[in-house]
Amino acid sequence: MNHSRSLPMEIKVSGISLLLGDEASCNVIFNNLSGRNSNDSPSWRNTTFEDYRAMMELEFSTKLPMGAELSLHHRHNDGMTRVKASTIGGEYQKARVPC
Repeated sequence: MNHSRSLPMEIKVSGISLLLGDEASCNVIFNNLSGRNSNDSPSWRNTTFEDYRAMMELEFSTKLPMGAELSLHHRHNDGMTRVKASTIGGEYQKARVPC
C-alpha cells in the first residue's frame, strides 16, 4: 500500500514521527498543538490548551513538552516537504504575553 497517497501528511515532534494522516486532520492537530487554535475562553469543547496537550500525550503515549519543535510535512513519492513549523504551545504562549 502506498501510504503517501492514503496518509499524505505527517506531524513530527522534535524530528520524531507522531502521526500520519489526511491533510485536514493533521492541520487541525498541528494548529491545536502549536496553540494556534487555542484560547482559554469557554467553547464547544470546554477545554484549555493544557487539557488538550495532556489528552494528546495520553493518546500518543508520549510526552509533548512545551517548546518542543513541531513540524508538519507533506509526504510524496520523492520524500517529504515541510509545510509548517512551530513549537508545542508556541502560539499559545505568544497569545498570553501582555502587550
